[in-house]
Amino acid sequence: MKTALVIGNGQIGSEIAAQLIASGTDVRIATRSGRGSSSTSAGATNTTAPSEASSTAGTTTVSAPTHIKADASDRAQLAESAAGVDAIFACAHAPYDSRKWEQVLPRLDAAILDTAADLGIPVVFPESVYAFAGL
Repeated sequence: MKTALVIGNGQIGSEIAAQLIASGTDVRIATRSGRGSSSTSAGATNTTAPSEASSTAGTTTVSAPTHIKADASDRAQLAESAAGVDAIFACAHAPYDSRKWEQVLPRLDAAILDTAADLGIPVVFPESVYAFAGL
């Protein structure tokens, strides 16, 4: 994978972005604010990752992520953000309130899945066990 779009820059999104950057992947991070967290704004700049290709030092310099202002539930903004990427990592979520989940997540997930289908790329949805509480 050469380029990935990470949607959301919270605890999970920032860690996934950092891991992708460390593996040599160019990363775009889409958030509603367009700003990064401290871990992906400062910490990722000029990081060095092992290189699969042999180089004299055995490492390759990886650039910092590109931060994009986009609402992932807006299909036009999402399509523009995802143009040219190889995969989407959907790390945005609604507030921890099941009533909000019912309002926000179906529309958000549909926009992400439809955009990925239009572009012919995979989507990764990191999930938690919250949905199974009380079962």
